[in-house]
Amino acid sequence: MTIAGLQTCIPLDLKQSFDHCEECVIFLSDDHCIRYANPPLTRLLGYPPDEVIGKQHNLLFEAGTSASDPDPGTNLLQDTPRPAMPGARLVRLVQKNGRALVADMFTTELVDAASNRAGFLAIIRPASGAALNDNREADLSEILKDALESISEGFALYDKSDRLVVCNAMYRSIYPKSADYMVPGTSFADILRAGLQDGEYDLQGLTAEEWLAERLHRHETADGSIIEQKLGDGRWLNIAERKTHSGGTAGIRTDITQLKNTEAQLARSNEDLVRLANTLPSNIVEVDRDGICILANDVACEWFARDRSALLGKRIRDLLPQEVRAHSARHFQRALAGETVRFETAIVYPDGKARHVKVEYLPKFDLEGVVDTVVACVTDISDVKKAEASIAEAYQNLTLLANTLSCSICEIDTNGNCTFINEIGAQWLGDTPENLLGTKLQSRLHYDIQPIVEDFVKRCLGGEVVRRELKVPFPDKTRRFVETEFMPKRNQAGTVIGLIALSMDITARKRAEKTLAELYTITSTRELSHDQKIDQILKLGCHHFGLPFGIISRIEGSSYEVVRAECPNGEIQAGARFDLDNTYCEITLGADGPLAISRMSSSGHETHPCYSAFGLETYIGAPVIVDGERYGTINFTSPDPRDREFTRNDSEIVRQFAEWVGHEIARQQDQDALLEAYTSLERISNTDDLTGILNRRAFMQRANTELKRSRKTRQKLAVLMMDIDHFKSINDTYGHPAGDDVILKFADLVKACLRTTDVFGRVGGEEFCAVLRCSGRGEALQVAERILQKIQSDCAMPPIDRPITCSIGLSFKRQDDFDFASLLKRADAALYQAKEQGRNRCIAESTLPETPSESRAMNS
Repeated sequence: MTIAGLQTCIPLDLKQSFDHCEECVIFLSDDHCIRYANPPLTRLLGYPPDEVIGKQHNLLFEAGTSASDPDPGTNLLQDTPRPAMPGARLVRLVQKNGRALVADMFTTELVDAASNRAGFLAIIRPASGAALNDNREADLSEILKDALESISEGFALYDKSDRLVVCNAMYRSIYPKSADYMVPGTSFADILRAGLQDGEYDLQGLTAEEWLAERLHRHETADGSIIEQKLGDGRWLNIAERKTHSGGTAGIRTDITQLKNTEAQLARSNEDLVRLANTLPSNIVEVDRDGICILANDVACEWFARDRSALLGKRIRDLLPQEVRAHSARHFQRALAGETVRFETAIVYPDGKARHVKVEYLPKFDLEGVVDTVVACVTDISDVKKAEASIAEAYQNLTLLANTLSCSICEIDTNGNCTFINEIGAQWLGDTPENLLGTKLQSRLHYDIQPIVEDFVKRCLGGEVVRRELKVPFPDKTRRFVETEFMPKRNQAGTVIGLIALSMDITARKRAEKTLAELYTITSTRELSHDQKIDQILKLGCHHFGLPFGIISRIEGSSYEVVRAECPNGEIQAGARFDLDNTYCEITLGADGPLAISRMSSSGHETHPCYSAFGLETYIGAPVIVDGERYGTINFTSPDPRDREFTRNDSEIVRQFAEWVGHEIARQQDQDALLEAYTSLERISNTDDLTGILNRRAFMQRANTELKRSRKTRQKLAVLMMDIDHFKSINDTYGHPAGDDVILKFADLVKACLRTTDVFGRVGGEEFCAVLRCSGRGEALQVAERILQKIQSDCAMPPIDRPITCSIGLSFKRQDDFDFASLLKRADAALYQAKEQGRNRCIAESTLPETPSESRAMNS
């Protein structure tokens, strides 16, 4: 190959000629194929020679230089000619690492031996700095334009004369009504006026001139601070403007409409949250990670003794008492770690009130799962704590009360395990309450009774109340008659959560019932004589009390005579006489009622002459009254102390013995059967049909009898006159059947409040009267109060939907009361006063001067 254009062709060996040349040399064939590249060129471009030779020229030259042009000799150098370097053109080369390289290239044609063009020989020299800078500025200008158009914010640049230099398309789209004015050279004020004319801005209550002046002032200031701008179509912008080094103004507009809408929605939600929080009785605050308050409800403001504006922005922990701050800080750090924290504490808040509070720290997480804020919900549980203390005290008191009762009380859960048992119940089972808790009590009972009790438990846990009398051998080796009641225990939802079992030892009652039945048999039979009945009563008493000696005495003055005696070996004979002062009966007569002593040596009577003379440890006796006059006593004794104390039933039994003996003595042997028949007929004729109590005639007879008895025995006597309040209204409103039900219920409730010795009868439609034997003012008032409470709490029944009450008048026996009518009249007058004073109350007659003996009786 030779260089074209020379007069003589000079053969050219490329490798020999250019391998050691310092310039970069390349030969391109006429088909744009690289046939030769010297080492300086391959080193410059970073290619090994074998990766270049034979490749197309676009491997090394940037696309568009002359890759597809059929005449690379003219177009390979299509860029701007270099006036400073004639024959040179700028080209862009591509290095192997992808970087572009600007270079000067000189070319000449090469021809073959036939003078046909074989290709081009080019010498490549990296471009000078000035040329490179010219090119770089052009490139940077294009890059800047692309960058401005690629950002999502609106951008505008104004010169120091406040005329537009450049803005991007987003800037124009933000202000569509004034976009046509946004051409280089237009002043900022003219662009604003164009927008104002077309309503592009929300003036926020200002005039157009006021708004324009304020906006231009901010634009001239351009200190980089963010201002918000609302457009006429409701959109919101953030505007940030800052002065350039040349005195111009560069500004960015960011659309924050969605943010503003979100803030508004958040504000509304926050208001709703505050309103909701204000409906709660708890102290609720929300704090950020630094403990600064960002929300507080009304209760929080009240407790901290500050209004809301004074709380917001404050560190809540600094407002707490010093002694709880460290404790609060530890829990707060746990909440910041994502833990829900609950605890209770006592605290005095800034309002000065001491509270026991339940605190909950609830972490709130952001979208990335990081704790953003903590909500503190503080509830005043002072009342709950007081209630818990009261419940604990009540439970303790209930336990103490349960332990004072003579019945067994236990509670069992749904699994059959004991959750409570009193001391009596534990004693019956031969153990302690502590050891029995959590065990199955029925398993400790005798195997014969276990299936029965298990059936009771099953039925009771099914919701049934079970009552039964049983004779049960207990582990303490005692066989008892028990009256047991199993009652379901329910929660507030009505679900059975266990049962309560009450078991009362009715062994003594059963024995008393049996004894009274036998006493009735003895006294009512026609087959026994008077003396035989007396003897049988004494034997019955000795058997019932378990004592060897039984005596009926006749007392006249200070003389004590044995009338009848029951003893194992005839130690005591009828007719024996003693001084009354040397017998225990002297104490009995002084007590004016039954006397029962199970251990005389520790009773306070161990110095009595009878104890010294006969050594009798056990005594129970009662006065025998015949026709209202003292006759003597009936008593049962033993030289040995009794295993168990006498009960009230025992005293009642001996009193019954005394009464029956008195009856037998008074009416003689052949009158017993007639008396029983007469009593039966009298019961029928003297009973009120509706209530089953005494009618007026029978009541008046019994009342006069009681008055005579009390006069003879000098015992106190009280009369209660009772009337159901507003009874006519009950009949008129609910009908007579309902009124009858009220009368019947009233009679039952009053009867339950009286003793068996008291006389009770119906003396009018809704009027009742009771005679209280041996009762003074204090006892009678207690009975009256008990009746008032019982009627008010228990007498109402469907369909009556209002409380039933009664009024009571009280009178008391005087020395001049020879007829019951006078007592009844005073009681009726007191009843009238009770009605006049508002009903549902008891009024007692005024007390008249008493005799010394009556005064002593009343005081005793």
